[in-house]
Amino acid sequence: MPLSKYLLWSVFIAGAGVMAAEMAAPRLLAPSFGASQLIWTNIIGTILTALTLGAFVGGRLADRWPTERSYALVLIIAGFSLALVPFTSRPFLAWAAAAMLEMKAGLFLISLFAVCICFAPPVFFMGMIAPWAVRIAGALAALSALGSIAGTFLTSLVILPLFGTRVTLLSTAFLIAATGAWRLLTSGGSPSMPKEAGEGKSTIFSAFLFFTLAVFVITPLIFKDAFGPIKSTKGQIFETESSYQYIEVIKSSTGRKFLSLNEGVSCHSILPAKGFLTGGYWDYISIIPAMNTTPGKPLRVLILGLAGGTMAREIDHFYGTSRKLSIDGVEIDPSLIETGKSFFELEKIPSLTFHATDARFFLQSTRKTYDLIVADAFVQPYIPFHMITKEFYRACFEHLSKNGIFVINVGIKKGDAELSDAFAATLNSSFPFVHSILDENENAPFDNHIFTGSGIDISPDKIQLLETGLERVLVRMKASWREIPPRWNTFIFTDDRSPIELITGRGILESVLNPRD
Repeated sequence: MPLSKYLLWSVFIAGAGVMAAEMAAPRLLAPSFGASQLIWTNIIGTILTALTLGAFVGGRLADRWPTERSYALVLIIAGFSLALVPFTSRPFLAWAAAAMLEMKAGLFLISLFAVCICFAPPVFFMGMIAPWAVRIAGALAALSALGSIAGTFLTSLVILPLFGTRVTLLSTAFLIAATGAWRLLTSGGSPSMPKEAGEGKSTIFSAFLFFTLAVFVITPLIFKDAFGPIKSTKGQIFETESSYQYIEVIKSSTGRKFLSLNEGVSCHSILPAKGFLTGGYWDYISIIPAMNTTPGKPLRVLILGLAGGTMAREIDHFYGTSRKLSIDGVEIDPSLIETGKSFFELEKIPSLTFHATDARFFLQSTRKTYDLIVADAFVQPYIPFHMITKEFYRACFEHLSKNGIFVINVGIKKGDAELSDAFAATLNSSFPFVHSILDENENAPFDNHIFTGSGIDISPDKIQLLETGLERVLVRMKASWREIPPRWNTFIFTDDRSPIELITGRGILESVLNPRD
């Protein structure tokens, strides 16, 4: 029997639907749980498990009901279950995130449970499609794979950026369910497979145009404004989903603006209502240029992880008139730069030049040297492995001037000596002199550890001339300044082996087993 054109189309759509769900899943979960490798592990593991179970059950049921009508019914159920995700996930994810915060740990288990509840059912039904189609009309694995490829690229590069997560899921769900419904409506109620003779190419082409129009035009227009905010945070004045993360801007009753990413564990930028100091770790870093530069001399700064520009704004204010200042701000997320321009006065920093690219790629592509390099690209509690390795530190050291200083800010769980020791040891492997500053956070489960690496011995006690307004910060800085001697028996992060997820995951497990009051 000739291969059904309907089966070709439906298998392609099912393959695309699975990948659309998988690509949208981290975007849906990021505001609650972040988008670390841990979350991706849960998503991929759940998707593969649901697909495997769906394929097994679909093969069994296809042996019993090898008809296109029963097959079409599975498509409708798959689309319907996926369409429920944008509506049911919001209250569930809010509950899950609250439960995680109350436990102060359990990210792996709670996020895994959330992925299973939201995405396992629709992926299970979509997993039934291919074996059912194979039972009806032969081998269709290649077309299913082609649909998966199309779903991956279209979802990630086109649909998600244009319409957002929830419309993407609804559009995909509609297309899957409509594919099944169309076969049920055109089969005339016959329990057996319809004959191909009565179906012309024009019918297939018309159906294709209809589905395409519905998915990419009608559905987004209907649902684009049908939802409220992704988060309902008190004081929220802006939120958006970028290709990299969830972005939120919050304004306090005192007029201060805060930049929060993903689940909002930490604040990534602050714009004070008045003045420039924030009371956070940025203030300590603002003192460091006074350790290796003097008024009237050039000051070249590189910030890897610009975010809303708090660090650039402070440095420009305190050193922009006394030194010939230039700041290169590197931020991988263009949407974050636009948010900084709209809400954090990025464009009012005259010495700042934006670079929307990856930090390590920028280091590889530039020949500039800097008097100060600041690495602050972490989305706590997640730490990108490629920005904590010996190779990364060596690349930064090579881009420092003769008296240049490298600074990295790291959020480390309170009491986690293993992680702080590993950071210090890795820095010791690349810099002759390493120092640290501890900035304790009363309202967060982690403290900010500021590490410096340099080719010269530096100290706040050696500062001869300090910019006006930083005097009190200097007093606090001197109290927490520590020199870190070389450590030869501690683990060192490398590009080949950087088990940061294992170390942080171990800390989470310890928190679950030994919770603090």
